[in-house]
Amino acid sequence: MKNILITGASSGLGKSLFFKLKQKYPKANFYLVSRNPYLKVIKKNKYKSKIIYCKFDLSESKCVNKIIKIIGQINFDLLINNAGKIYNSKNFQKNLNLNTLSHFYLNYYFIKKKRNNKIKIINISSFYQSYFKCDKKNLTNIFKRKTMFSLKAYGLTKLFSLVLSKNLENR
Repeated sequence: MKNILITGASSGLGKSLFFKLKQKYPKANFYLVSRNPYLKVIKKNKYKSKIIYCKFDLSESKCVNKIIKIIGQINFDLLINNAGKIYNSKNFQKNLNLNTLSHFYLNYYFIKKKRNNKIKIINISSFYQSYFKCDKKNLTNIFKRKTMFSLKAYGLTKLFSLVLSKNLENR
């Protein structure tokens, strides 16, 4: 029996991935994390999938710890970090929590937990990561700014997520 965790599963790509995976693995257990209500998906469960919906806003730093307390004992076969949002430029910390830190913490926790067994992790990124230039000047001045263009802040957090994921992969 497969256990699959998808963050950001209430709409868009996360919701589409859920429906595709539900068809491919009809007896899998799905754990769907999102900040929005999820009524339509649960009503359409014509398969024998077990669907557990966890309503959490991953832009709040305490939420990842709550998720780990609730589902941390489960051995996941697949983790899809899809949650992401573009917040306005004044909420860089929310961007960072949602788009980078929540993904990294979930990856780290479940990789560490499944040392001898493999877990497949997919981190969904964005085209906007290429919007941010990684030269010395930008990296030095990034935290000196009081505000940052929203898409640039989003792209930077997605870039951070890729860098952290690559670091975990290399270990």
